[in-house]
Amino acid sequence: MSFHEKSNAVMLGIMALVAGLYVVLVAGDLRGVPADAVGEVRYVTTLAFAMGVFVVLAVVAHILIAALAARSDGEVADAADERDHLIDLRGERRGGFVLHVGVLAALGLALKGGEPFWIAHALLAGLVLAEMVKATSKLIDYRRGL
Repeated sequence: MSFHEKSNAVMLGIMALVAGLYVVLVAGDLRGVPADAVGEVRYVTTLAFAMGVFVVLAVVAHILIAALAARSDGEVADAADERDHLIDLRGERRGGFVLHVGVLAALGLALKGGEPFWIAHALLAGLVLAEMVKATSKLIDYRRGL
């Protein structure tokens, strides 16, 4: 497995873990709150905490991946060939489609006068799903040998 492939796999796992944790925490805060009162749910602090956890885990994971790769096979972490660039472009394109749908959904909510809670979460869902599609797409392409 190349550094880029390991990086994608780790980022996909971290993203799924942190997003899942965030959903569980916010869903717990939503329990018992009427639909018209979701604006009272304090999700900003929870979101900031989740983002901080994500960044710390991603940095630590990449340091470990790079250090272990350098020890085991002498691979340079930032070495990328033409295949890596092609896989990256394909993943970005696929993830971009999902991100566009998420942004359009959030804009639709904003234009209809939706609660900021739902608009923010539509944007967040679009971003997280796009990144997960991108990482999954890249992993599939690496496994297929494209």
